[in-house]
Amino acid sequence: MKSGTLIQNKSSTWIALGVLFAIIIIGLSLINKLSDIEYERDIQNWQHRLSLMVDVREEQLNNWISAQYDTLQTLADNQSLQLYLSQISGKTNNNNTEIQTAQRTYLRNLLLNTATNSGFSQSGPTSPIKANIPIVQHSGIAIVHANGDVIITTPNMPLLDKLSIEKAKETAKNGTKSIRDIYINEHAEHVAVFIVPVRSSISSSGKTNTAIVGMRTLGKSIYPLLKKQIFSTNSDDTILIRREQGSVVYLNKENTNNRNIFIRLPRDPDSLAASFALDYPGAFGERKNYLGQDILFVSRQIKETNWLLLQTISSEEALKESKAHQQSLVTSFSYGLAALVFIILASWRHGASLHAQEYAKKLEEKSSLLSQQRKVLYSITNNLGDLILIVDSNSHIKFSNQPLASLYNLKPADLVGKTLTATLGSEAGKLIEQYLLNVRNTGSANISVNTFSFNDETKIYHSSFLPIGNNNILIVLHDITELKQAEGRNKRLMTNLVHTLTHIIDSYVPDSASHSAKTTKIASAIGKELNLSNSDIETLELAACLANIGKIFIPRDILLKTGALSDEEKEILQSTANQASSMLVDLEFDGPVLETIAQKNERMDGSGYPGKLPGERILMTARILAVANAFVAMHSPRAYRDSLSTRESLQQLYDDSGTLYDEQVVAALIHVVENKLDDI
Repeated sequence: MKSGTLIQNKSSTWIALGVLFAIIIIGLSLINKLSDIEYERDIQNWQHRLSLMVDVREEQLNNWISAQYDTLQTLADNQSLQLYLSQISGKTNNNNTEIQTAQRTYLRNLLLNTATNSGFSQSGPTSPIKANIPIVQHSGIAIVHANGDVIITTPNMPLLDKLSIEKAKETAKNGTKSIRDIYINEHAEHVAVFIVPVRSSISSSGKTNTAIVGMRTLGKSIYPLLKKQIFSTNSDDTILIRREQGSVVYLNKENTNNRNIFIRLPRDPDSLAASFALDYPGAFGERKNYLGQDILFVSRQIKETNWLLLQTISSEEALKESKAHQQSLVTSFSYGLAALVFIILASWRHGASLHAQEYAKKLEEKSSLLSQQRKVLYSITNNLGDLILIVDSNSHIKFSNQPLASLYNLKPADLVGKTLTATLGSEAGKLIEQYLLNVRNTGSANISVNTFSFNDETKIYHSSFLPIGNNNILIVLHDITELKQAEGRNKRLMTNLVHTLTHIIDSYVPDSASHSAKTTKIASAIGKELNLSNSDIETLELAACLANIGKIFIPRDILLKTGALSDEEKEILQSTANQASSMLVDLEFDGPVLETIAQKNERMDGSGYPGKLPGERILMTARILAVANAFVAMHSPRAYRDSLSTRESLQQLYDDSGTLYDEQVVAALIHVVENKLDDI
């Protein structure tokens, strides 16, 4: 019988060990999976942030390039210039030297005035210095004939190189604007040349035979646009690159070894971010920059050029908080797994001891088990960063791990038997005793986030108060101070992003300056008047800030049109809500911000768009935003009308309440405007 019992005990032991091993393997696998999910989510968040940054840069760069072409095209369309060019180039016979001299003087002054006003001429003295040595400009505007002859230039403009002349000849012949790509001049300055054709006002064929060439240095024009900070980061960088044969050329990065040549690296898409971006424009990835540092990046192709805009940020900075968070999660779950293993081991040991020992040895075995458990507990808890203690029904400490004792330069044994207030101080001890009282009264665990001060050091803890039998309570305090600080930084980053987007929205159309800020102020006041919760008011304010972001996709000529809109233009204008939702869909908001933006054009009688929702299906935040947005629009001047007075605006909304707008919201607006807002 004893032999059968021994075999059974051995079998049970192997089964228990097998189950324990399986639990450990599964637990470790789940921890690794959770860590991978957290990492992937943070990578996606940075992809969205970098995409927003590079989109802003792309728009600025495209606008700048368009401005250069527009300046030169305006000059090319000048009829006096076309007439004088016709005469100078021989289309009209005029042998009067004085007239030709006057014509050239007029053209030179016209070019100089245009260059000075548009940045194609550097600031500084233009008169000769001592010894009659003229100051050579590094930029300027020239007119080039289709045969390659330079007809006239701004004063002291540098000579055009052979490639610029060839580009000008080609443009003069085919009538298509072009660009001489960025190069480095003899002064180690980065230069770009823009070229547009001049159409003759005399020629009936409409063909061109001359071209206007604008040479411009980039160090004080385009490159500063790429350095203006958008987010509060230390390592984000915006780089212009292009492909030359088998190399990658960094256009806006100075070569510290030789300023007269670009930084040029061999094509290596497997490791070099710029090379990968040139092969896959618009793609997001993680590679190395030209300094060999790991970066996250996303790119955009600049229209009408072979330039690629590369937005980067150091992987170390971007993922620093993410890795700390992952480590915290892995540590916490590892502790939980260790605790589970410990409980299983302890339970198995306790059960095996009961079946293996005689009744006469029960007390001794329990004492031995408790001693072993205490050793294991100390071994585990002393290596954790968490503060762990067990207290009895009188709030006396029965167990403490080393990290808690170390706060007071004591050993764990020195704390056993002492009260919480005597050990932790009056303030912290009494606060913890309140949580203990709640756990004893409810009989259930209390999990919360609290701020405690131990030994004059205040930190934020994830606090667990767990009843463990005999009226004893296990207390585990996990320090999450750094995590909370990281959450605060992320919230400030989101706030800065919203402010940046709001500025872009309101600056896109001059008539809409401060529209978002005014709408936000009025919508928030209405929400408070209607006693909305703090979370709903926060949702309303974010939606009001971002509601009109879709307008940046609408051509300005439609937004500034003074006449009636066509059906097609109305359809384009009505697409702003969908454009806004599409642009913001990948950002994480705590409330229904996107739904509020999408429904701001819905109306109570179901006549709105895009969903034609009736009043009862429209969110309250969307109803408030609709009224606030309409009021600010009426009260502000537009290209097609003057602004309405406050009374006229309120009367219009009152007349439309019940059909288009919520009556309760309109009433709240009237009360707010008449009694609570000093300025609108």
